[in-house]
Formats: sequence, structure tokens, C-alpha cells
Amino acid sequence: MDVHFNHFQQLGTGRLRKDVLDIAIVWVIALSFCIPVSSVSAVTESVTLSQKAAGVLRERLSVVSEELLKDFPDDIEVIKRSVEFYRHCQNPYRMMEVLEQGLRFNPGNYGLCVQMAKIAFNNGEYEKAVTYWGKALAIKPGAWQLHDNIAEAYISLGRYSEVVEKLEAKIKVSPRSARSYWLLGQGYMKVKKYEKAKECYDMVLEINPKYPQGHYWLGKTYMRLKQPAKAKEHMEIHRGHKNAMPSVRPDIIGENGSLQHHGIDVQLDLFSGVLARLCVRGSKLYRASGKQEEAQDLFAKTEKAFEQSLIVDPNQTNICREFSFLYISMDTKLDKAKELVEKAVALEESARNYFILSRAYYASSETAKALSAMEKAVEMDPNNISFRRVYERMKRKSTR
Repeated sequence: MDVHFNHFQQLGTGRLRKDVLDIAIVWVIALSFCIPVSSVSAVTESVTLSQKAAGVLRERLSVVSEELLKDFPDDIEVIKRSVEFYRHCQNPYRMMEVLEQGLRFNPGNYGLCVQMAKIAFNNGEYEKAVTYWGKALAIKPGAWQLHDNIAEAYISLGRYSEVVEKLEAKIKVSPRSARSYWLLGQGYMKVKKYEKAKECYDMVLEINPKYPQGHYWLGKTYMRLKQPAKAKEHMEIHRGHKNAMPSVRPDIIGENGSLQHHGIDVQLDLFSGVLARLCVRGSKLYRASGKQEEAQDLFAKTEKAFEQSLIVDPNQTNICREFSFLYISMDTKLDKAKELVEKAVALEESARNYFILSRAYYASSETAKALSAMEKAVEMDPNNISFRRVYERMKRKSTR
């Protein structure tokens, strides 16, 4: 999956055909939803620029990740950030290699065990998933939700009696989990104990009346119990919930009928964020090891990658914000950091942008502006505990 983008190479015939095909697909989607051709042209150009900018960041990130994994193979943050990158690149095998490396150096790390189990499960390696979730439970016995995960893997392995045994024990300790009862119901259905399955699905809907597939499986259970009227009642409720779901994907068509491209925005957000944080972490590790030249080289090349990505697509709020974060965290070029995040806010007024704007003002000793920006971040994301803590701390300092 190590695909790199060369932005200055002339397009070959194969690439040209691919671009033409991509544009044709967008036009077909637009025509299907009666979207004006002008909207399609604008979105196509925007996506192309965004894809190129993402390519610049991805190419640099793949190099940085591998260099830091080689030089600091035991560092948990380097491992987690690299796994995050490879996950988004849809490279589960490299993810597993990195996590296995991490566990060799940190055998008692709960988070690494859980991540390995999730990846194994998603890859269909259910025995391996059970093994790693079991290791995670040995590290943190109170992580009751992992029993649900193991039970789900047991279902995929056809070990239904073990599903029942594990979840009956888990429910005695943690009785208000809709997912536990749903999985237990699945186990009882498989061993043909339909009355017990019905009790489980009843509990699912008692805990969460809108639980996905709850009414569907309760309806199936009533069919097994030869109660067709009850089965029909719950199947109709299920169909009603299903029909109430949106029929058009919101990430394809916006409220104003314009094409959306949230996928590439997520990619830019993740690539820029992981690259900035790996650079900050790597620079710190190199300096702590007395390798000043390596730290400077890492920062210089990362800075250049951010600059190149903004040359390609200068109006990317995620890149501007994370580039600003890099400067702030490295305590350098603070005027440039402020300029970048002010542009990010101008492009998109989001809580995250205001949070980094607050940090930029604070680093420049503009405390009143910092407090105002932080207040805006809290207003836009009132449930963010971290934002609120920072805001309260800043308020206390401002009144001293």
C-alpha cells in the first residue's frame, strides 16, 4: 500500500485514462441527482487538488513513520501514530507488524493488545482476536466490554456454547449492556433455545429501544416460537425504522444539492495531523538522544512537505491548522503559526481551529485574544472536556 504521488511527473496514458474515468464517474453521479454541471466541475477540480495535496503529505508521512519506527522501535506514541497512518492507508498487515513490534518492547500494554485484536477480527482471524483480547483482559480485568468482543469472535468461530457461558457470567457483573444481551441472544438462537433468546432481545429493547436489528431478531425469535402475529408486529416495526433512515448518503450529496467529498477531507485531516505530531515527537526523541542534526533534518523536511501541500491546495483548513500546530509545538516561527491558523479559521470556523488559534495567541503572549478564541472553541464544542479544562485554567490565570 506504499503508493507515492509524483506531482511533477507528466501523466502517462494509463494515468490519463484513469483521470478521465474518475471525472466521468463524477459527471454520472451528478446527472443521477440532477446536479448542475458547473457544480460538478468545481468539485472535480477541488477533489483533484485535495488528492494531490494529500499525496504530498502521505509520501512524507510514510518516510517519517518508517524512519522513526526504525530509530525508536519501543516508543508507544510513534507506534500508535504509525498504526493510525497505516490504518487509513488500509494496510492491515503493516499495522499488525508495527503493533507486534510495539508489544515486543511493551508486552504489558493494554491498548496495543486491543488494537491487534480488532485488526485480527476485521481480517477474519478470529482465533488470533480472541488471543489478544484475552491478553488485554489479563492486563485490565475490569474491561468488561472485551467479553462482548470475545463473544462476537466466538460466534464467528461457531463456538456458541462458549458465547452463552461467557456472556451469562459477564451480565451478572455488568447487567445494563444492550450489546451483551444482543450477542447472548445470538448465542441462544444458535443453540435453539428460543425462549431464552427472546428474553435477551426483550432486554436489548428495554435498555435501548432503537437498538439496530433489535426488533428484527425479536421477530425472528417469535417465528421460531410459532407466534406469527408477534413476529409480524416486530418485523413491521423494524421495516418502519429501516424506511425512516436517509436514502441518500450525506457524504455524497449536500443539503444544497452539491457534491460532497468528505473522504478526502478526512484524509487530509489525518495525514496532516499525524505528520505534525510524529515530527514533534521524533524531534524530541532525537534531541534527547543527542542527535540534533537528525532532529533539524526531520523538522526541515516536514516543514517543506506542508509548504508543498499548501502550494498545491492553498485553501485547505486542515493543513493550515496542523502546520500551525507544528510551529507552535516546536516553539518556532510563531508569527507564521498565527497567520496559518487565522487563515484556517477564515476558511472554516470550527472548534478545533479556534483551539489552535488560542494556542497561537497564547504562545505570542496575546492572552486576551487567546482567551476569546478558547471561549469560542468551547461554545462550538461544549461537550469537549479538554477544551473546557483549558478554558477554565486560562480564565483563572487571567483574573490573577
